[in-house]
Amino acid sequence: MNKQMVKKILKVLGVVVCVAAVVFWAIFLPSVYVPLWMNRSASPAGDEAYENGYAIDVADARDGAHVIDQPVSGAVADDMTFEGMWIDDAQSLFAFIRSKVERQARVDEMLLRELNSGYFTFDDPLVVVDPYGTAPLSALALFQSEEPMMICVHVPGRTELADVDFTFDGYNTSHQIPIFGLYPGTLNVVTLTGRTQAGVARSVRIELQTDLLPPELAGDIILTDLVAPESIQPGFNFTFAYKTAFDVHGDYRWFYNDFWLRGFAMYDYNGHMIFAKGSYHEGDVLLMEVNMLGKVLSVFHSPYGMHHDVTSRNGGNLIVNGSHGATVEDFIYEIDVHTGEIVNRLDLRRVLQRTRTEGFPKFDPVDWFHHNATVYEDGMIIISGRRQSTVAKLTWPYGEIQWILSDPVGWNPMFHQYLLTPVGADFEWSYGQHTPQILPDLDNNPDTIDILLFDNGNGRFDHDHELLRRVAIGEIYMPELYSRMVHYRINEREMTIEQIWQFGKELGYTYFSEGWSSAVLLENGNRLGAFDRYIAAYGGSVNANIVEVDTQGNIIWEAFGTSTSWNGSFHVYRVARLPLYTQAANDLRIGVPARVFLPW
Repeated sequence: MNKQMVKKILKVLGVVVCVAAVVFWAIFLPSVYVPLWMNRSASPAGDEAYENGYAIDVADARDGAHVIDQPVSGAVADDMTFEGMWIDDAQSLFAFIRSKVERQARVDEMLLRELNSGYFTFDDPLVVVDPYGTAPLSALALFQSEEPMMICVHVPGRTELADVDFTFDGYNTSHQIPIFGLYPGTLNVVTLTGRTQAGVARSVRIELQTDLLPPELAGDIILTDLVAPESIQPGFNFTFAYKTAFDVHGDYRWFYNDFWLRGFAMYDYNGHMIFAKGSYHEGDVLLMEVNMLGKVLSVFHSPYGMHHDVTSRNGGNLIVNGSHGATVEDFIYEIDVHTGEIVNRLDLRRVLQRTRTEGFPKFDPVDWFHHNATVYEDGMIIISGRRQSTVAKLTWPYGEIQWILSDPVGWNPMFHQYLLTPVGADFEWSYGQHTPQILPDLDNNPDTIDILLFDNGNGRFDHDHELLRRVAIGEIYMPELYSRMVHYRINEREMTIEQIWQFGKELGYTYFSEGWSSAVLLENGNRLGAFDRYIAAYGGSVNANIVEVDTQGNIIWEAFGTSTSWNGSFHVYRVARLPLYTQAANDLRIGVPARVFLPW
């Protein structure tokens, strides 16, 4: 073969190689180096590179919608380093939250860029499953409409009682529609309905595939019995140990996928939630305001830790259970939510009798009070101290005692003036109690206040000396311990207390809950009790018995929580019945930076 022929062949090969290279880079370069929300053919906004650290695969359009059903949680972000562990040192906590909010900001930028591209319409929306990677059973639909529309969302449940429906405020042309209540591991079919001001309505169906439940929840078993469906309070059952919500049939419909948060929450903070990460007792802790999409909206820091409970001053400043000094769980502080500053502090050692050892649950000189709940109303707080079997009303923040709800055994004379005197029939004190709640005015008497609480009943008979004498001589057997929800009425002028209602005593030891648990008044007047039972015979297993009853004590609905683990453990701590949607769903604060208050 002569040199001229060789040159021609090499020239042809060179052209082929160049063409192949151009084709290769044209096809693969965008997907490798430009991680986009949508592929280039789907979205004009996708032509720009977002350095978000996520590589997201995009599903084909389903029923007209562009669906991203492999959310950001499929990629590793910096803050994920801390999601699967306890962290309580300041450096790690601050690194965690700064990374999280920076990642959120990048997600928001992408979402708004896609929304404002004009590419997505009501009939052809962009739908992102779990946009922030923290609420896997949620999604976000983005689109614009030529004329103003009011949008409704419908997520069908297993039955009508498990359906999720919400109508968003007003008529708009730019739409940010959160979708809550998806089933895990399921192809969910969601319907969006748009109605114009002229009354013209049309709908679009969207199919959303969700992942299976994570290992922390996958083994849970929630058995339910709906006795009186016509009388049940609508809503979902929010748990406080892990942050989840399950429906009337025991199916998970929402959860927050950081399983290393502290085991308490506030679910009703202006339609948002307050979660905590960090120290339980004195030490650095972050309190995070989070919406149902899983976006962190505000972050507050405290050096006093956080345990058991947090409440607010009428939706404003946070009042937090903390610890400070040589003892624990006897310190309360208030955070100004506008500045992040701690503006008030109250040390309960300076208020109550620390050395009262007859609190009935086993006394501990370090954890002498075991403050497990705080309720704020009109410049006052009502606090619950489990180890003292005491509920007390104090002024806030000065701690002046108004009354003490407690068995009078063991109180020094100086506190006798604050002790309530029982009146009426069938009265019983509460022992080792949880979750006092102020009820609405039920008797139209300005001198009275009605309280619902969970009476755990620890040590209920420990100081009944006559009963113990009869047991000792074999005259009677020791009675069964029991737990109950109980409604008290306190006359603050006469300093008396009356028992109005109870449920649980009749169930005996079957529902005895020596720790945790809650009692809640529901919107329809029913009461929801979480009997979080500790079962020593099963290696320290905890089973949750959750029951809704009416005022006559009739069971409306019941759930039994167990699991596939060796001891069947299932722990809720508390349960609240709430809707998945509130008015806060109308303002997702996409593009609004999180307010982060850190000392450095």
